[in-house]
Amino acid sequence: DGATGVVNVSGAGSLWSNESLNIGFYGDGTLNINDGGKVTNTGLGILGNYVGSTGTVNVSTGGLWDITQSLFVGRAGIGTLTISEGGVVNSSAATATGEIGSNTGSTGIVTVSDAGSQWNNYSDLIVGNSGNGTLTISEGGVVNNTKDVYIGRYVTGSGLVEVSGAGSQLNNGRYLYVGSKGNGELNIDRGGVVNNTTATAYIGYDSATGIVRVSDAGSQWNSAALIVGNSSSGTLAIDRGGVVNNTTGNIAQNGTSGLVTVSGTGSQWNNSGSLVVGHSGTGTLTIDQGGAVSNTTAFVGSNTGSTGVVKISGDGSQWKSSSTLYVGHLGNGTLTLADQTQVSADTMNLAMYNGATGTLNIGDGNLAGTLTTASITGGSGSATVNFNHTDDIDFSPRMTGKLAVNHLSGGTTRLLAANNYTGATTISAGTLQAGAANAFSANSDYTLGTAGQLDLAGYSQTLASLNNAGVVSFNGAPGAVLTV
Repeated sequence: DGATGVVNVSGAGSLWSNESLNIGFYGDGTLNINDGGKVTNTGLGILGNYVGSTGTVNVSTGGLWDITQSLFVGRAGIGTLTISEGGVVNSSAATATGEIGSNTGSTGIVTVSDAGSQWNNYSDLIVGNSGNGTLTISEGGVVNNTKDVYIGRYVTGSGLVEVSGAGSQLNNGRYLYVGSKGNGELNIDRGGVVNNTTATAYIGYDSATGIVRVSDAGSQWNSAALIVGNSSSGTLAIDRGGVVNNTTGNIAQNGTSGLVTVSGTGSQWNNSGSLVVGHSGTGTLTIDQGGAVSNTTAFVGSNTGSTGVVKISGDGSQWKSSSTLYVGHLGNGTLTLADQTQVSADTMNLAMYNGATGTLNIGDGNLAGTLTTASITGGSGSATVNFNHTDDIDFSPRMTGKLAVNHLSGGTTRLLAANNYTGATTISAGTLQAGAANAFSANSDYTLGTAGQLDLAGYSQTLASLNNAGVVSFNGAPGAVLTV
C-alpha cells in the first residue's frame, strides 16, 4: 500500500515470463517493454488492480506483451496502457476480454499510436465497462478485435473511442455497441477507419446515449446493418467529407429517438440496402451543405406511432433512393426539399396506410429543391404536397391518388405532368401554372386566395370546382378552355 515499483524489459532477446501480472496492485507500478523486449503471462494482465492503485505499461519500439487471459486496464484503480512506435500487445484467449475502465469508479486509458503498433484482442473489447474508459488509436495504430466491441457497457460505465489519422484502424469481428447501457462516444477523423462488416452496429442500444462522429476526407466507418437509437438515444454526425458505408440503415427503433446529420461537400452516408427514418420511434435525418445519402427503398415514418423527418438544404445536397420512397408508411413522415437540393426516387408514396400522415414540402419559404421521380401517390392516410418557395420551378412528377396540394409562397410552380389526384388544391400565394394539358387535376376542388393565381398558360384544363378570390389567367397561346 503506497509502494512504487518499476520494471524495464528492453532489448532483443530480453524476456520476462509470468502467470498473472499485476501492475499497480495496491500501489503504483510501471512496466516498460521496448527495443525488442518481450513479456509473456499465462494468466491475467491487470493495470491498477485496487482502488487507489495506479498501473502504467508502455510497449514501444518493437516491444511485445503476450497475455493468454483477460487484460484489465483500470480494474478498480487507474490503468494506462501506451502502445507506440511499433509495439504490440496480444490478449489472445478466445474467452478473455480486454476491459478499459472495468469496475465502478475505475479509470482506464489505452493509446495505440504510430505505424506498426497493434493491440490484438481475441474476445470482447470493452471501453468503459462499469468505469470510465478511453481508447485512442492514432497516427497509423491498429486495434484488431475478434468478437464484440462495447463503448459504455453498463449503467455506470462511460466509454470514448477516438480513431484518428491516416492508417489508424479499429477492426471488429462482430457487433459494435456505442452506448450499450452506459454512455458511449466514437469519433473517427483525419482519415481514421472503423470496420465492422459482419454484424450490426448500434448507436445507443439500451437506455443509454450513443454518439458517433465521422469527420474529414478519408475517414470511414464500414458496417453491416446500422441502427441509430435502439431503446435509447443515438446520434450520428457525418461531416467535412467523412463517409459511412453500411448495408441497411435504421434511425429510431423501439420507441426511441435517433438523429443523423450529413453535412458538407464529400460527406456521404451510403446504404447498400434500405433506409428507415423513424422505424418505431422519432427519427430525424438532415442533409445539408453538399452532403449526400443513398439507399434502395426508403421509409420516413415506417410503423404505427413513429415519426420521421427528413430535411435537405444547401446547394449540392442530395438524397438518392433507387427504389420507392415512402413518406408516412404507417407512421408520420415529413420530407422537405429546399435551397436547390436534389432528391431522386423511382416512385414516391405519401401516407400509404390508414392513420398515416405524409407531407412533402417543396421549399421552406425560400428556394425550392428538385424532386426527380415518376409519380407521387397519395395513399389511404392524410397526404399533402406543399409548394412553399419564392423561385420559379418546373415540377414534373405525376401526382395521383388521395392527396391535397397547397401553394403557399410567392413563386411559380409549373406542372408538367397530367395529374389526377383527388384531394383539394389551395393556392394561398404565388402561381400554379399549367405546363401541359390536364396538368390541373380534374378530380380536385380549387380554392384561390387573394394572393393566389391559377395560370392556364395556353393549355386547356378541367377542374372539379373553383372558388376564386384571386386571379385566373389565360396566358400563352389563344384557344385554351377552362372547364369547371
